[in-house]
Amino acid sequence: MARKILAMFLVTASLIAFTACAAKTAEDFATELVASADYAAMLSQVEAAGLSMTVSGEGDTLTYSCTYLEEVDHDMAREHLDTQDATLEDAARDFISAMNMYGIKEPKVVYIYLNQDGSQIWSRTYS
Repeated sequence: MARKILAMFLVTASLIAFTACAAKTAEDFATELVASADYAAMLSQVEAAGLSMTVSGEGDTLTYSCTYLEEVDHDMAREHLDTQDATLEDAARDFISAMNMYGIKEPKVVYIYLNQDGSQIWSRTYS
């Protein structure tokens, strides 16, 4: 499921990158990503996995914030997310490449996972 969601994001990110004509920010990139036709489908899949998600950008950083819809055990969730680190890093590298093509210099991708109460469970920054 996670790979399918990430694959859809990466296709959309690549299309956005190829349509760029001037240097832009991660905020512009995130805005175009969220406005893409695939975003609603991706969001539905994320919600089916028990999460809500927002995508935002600031400067050279694209941030994915995922919040569990129901309270989860921090330690168990952290352990699970640690096992997904390589998959998320691969996706981040693809997004970084797309952001470079988009004109963003030295881009970073941040994943943040929050529990239902807003407490942070896990985060990683890739550059």
